[in-house]
Amino acid sequence: MSMLSRALFLCFLVSVQGDYIGNDGVITFWGDPNFKGEKWEIHRTLDPQYCYNDNVGKPSSITWKNQITKGKLFGGKAKIAFYNKPDCKGLCLAWPTSTKDFPANLEEDHFDNQIKSFMIWQSDVLPDVIVRDARRLRRVE
Repeated sequence: MSMLSRALFLCFLVSVQGDYIGNDGVITFWGDPNFKGEKWEIHRTLDPQYCYNDNVGKPSSITWKNQITKGKLFGGKAKIAFYNKPDCKGLCLAWPTSTKDFPANLEEDHFDNQIKSFMIWQSDVLPDVIVRDARRLRRVE
């Protein structure tokens, strides 16, 4: 392998690894309003149209980063929706994934401590896949 080929291959590996690390999403469910109290985190970029049924504690506020932002609905934007029933059923609240105005106090929306499932709306508001356990949820001390 020539020196140029090795250099190009190394650059490729670094760029792929950098993209993977940079795209690792996080959703944080906070036990108290205004992003305080006990935290539960999911470390993954959510797949769109997958309904996640993870135990997220009893959140009163939520933040997220590095989630899909483009969609086919809502003026070309994706949204993240939170439901009060398993399997993405029941009442829901949704925000654009690109927002910086995270839900700081779910009690104001009459949704405090009620989240049972969630999903990214990219091409539809209905799930294609139901996920029972994403297995990457961890409590943060």
